[in-house]
Amino acid sequence: MHIALNAYFWNQPHVGSGQYTRQLVYHLNRYVSDVDITLVYPQLPGGAPLADVPPSVRQHPVPARPGNWGKVL
Repeated sequence: MHIALNAYFWNQPHVGSGQYTRQLVYHLNRYVSDVDITLVYPQLPGGAPLADVPPSVRQHPVPARPGNWGKVL
């Protein structure tokens, strides 16, 4: 099974959505043997990659523009 998750809040581990996403990935990766997980996240020019991602989890950055308009364009 392949699961793609929105990792918008992954690099914000002190907010609820960031904690939830990290714990979901951790537990799916640990307890479900036949799962492939991909984290999809907006990559701003010069932005940091995702931190502390388990080695078996794929990352899929999507180019994004900065600012509010960058969220919709």
